[in-house]
Amino acid sequence: STGGGAAALASGAAWLATGSDLGGSLRNPAAFCSVVGLRPSPGRCPQSDAAPTAWRGRWGLGLHAVHGPMGRTVEDVALLLDAL
Repeated sequence: STGGGAAALASGAAWLATGSDLGGSLRNPAAFCSVVGLRPSPGRCPQSDAAPTAWRGRWGLGLHAVHGPMGRTVEDVALLLDAL
């Protein structure tokens, strides 16, 4: 989950954050903290370990897990997505 990143953004401790998303792990904490979280399409951002090893091997879910940006505004998220 990316709850720590969302909390850091909401409190002003961080300007930007990244996280992994498979079933809402990035988007839900962002929504709960009133910040912006984006789940890009698979393949849009490079990923190394977006899904835990057990998920990739056992259920083949690694293809659907992605890394995505979080920020306080849509503009911040757009800039970070471009950089990723």
